[in-house]
Amino acid sequence: MDGKIKSTNLTHVTISRRFKEMGMDVSEYVVKQLLKKHGYTERQMQKTVTMKETKNRNEQFEKIQSLLEEYENSDNPIISVDVKKKEQIGNFYRDGKAYCRSAIEVYDHDFTSFSEGVVIPHGVYDIKQNLGYITLGNSKDTSEFNCECIQDWWVSHGKSAYPLATSILVLMVAEVTPAVTIFSRKTCKS
Repeated sequence: MDGKIKSTNLTHVTISRRFKEMGMDVSEYVVKQLLKKHGYTERQMQKTVTMKETKNRNEQFEKIQSLLEEYENSDNPIISVDVKKKEQIGNFYRDGKAYCRSAIEVYDHDFTSFSEGVVIPHGVYDIKQNLGYITLGNSKDTSEFNCECIQDWWVSHGKSAYPLATSILVLMVAEVTPAVTIFSRKTCKS
């Protein structure tokens, strides 16, 4: 093993086959045992490497924690918002499985010219009530769309769940920097 190589995406079968090509008969089972013995296990990538240093990063998280504690003990809601990847609508491949009586046939390529439109999932998660709400948009993922989704949540659910609320703590991630926004009745119309 090369000490400089710290990972491999080769399967046990492929590694065994490569050993055989080099004149060594090593079974898949032995390959698995050797990898385990040397501390190699299947792992997923983890998003932990910071792309850029952010000034006062620790103070940002301390401020968020302070606000969370303040809002947790108040009549005001705490929500987390997120927009997911745009999805093309049409006869396209989707990850996952379904029980069917015959194969589901889809286009072999996901060309946007074959799309019947686009859907943008936007989520609002009410932390205090442990409830999530999804809005599906069909145009652009803009700040206006985000605000409309939050307003829709407030009018449809938040207003009745938090009748004494004077503001909303909104948690979100903007690029690599966490952000907190506080909406008050003065800044939001319902």
